[in-house]
Amino acid sequence: RRSAFGKNQWSGTKLDRQATVLRNGKIQQIPIVEVVVGDVCQIKAGDKLWADGLVIESRDLKIDESGLTGEADFVNIRIGVMILADTDVKHGTGKMVVTGVGIYTLTGAIDWIMGHVSRD
Repeated sequence: RRSAFGKNQWSGTKLDRQATVLRNGKIQQIPIVEVVVGDVCQIKAGDKLWADGLVIESRDLKIDESGLTGEADFVNIRIGVMILADTDVKHGTGKMVVTGVGIYTLTGAIDWIMGHVSRD
């Protein structure tokens, strides 16, 4: 399993951020650059999501997607909902299975496309 994060892609503050993951039956803290597709990550209020994922547990989970959608209201997140990188967890706790990291997230793909669009 490989991480799709390139170390030069992230600022120093992102390199220092940690994720709580369940690996080999144990809860571990790892740098977000080591998170890979298939990891089960715990998320909580105050987290800025670093990956796209499928919610498998939600305890009153609310996400701020305003940076992506412009929607001012927090979104209630239920089990089975996809959540996206670069959104903020505002309330509650939960778990997600990582489905995309780095340029393989929705925002990563948009950033890559915007960087490769011809501006003629």
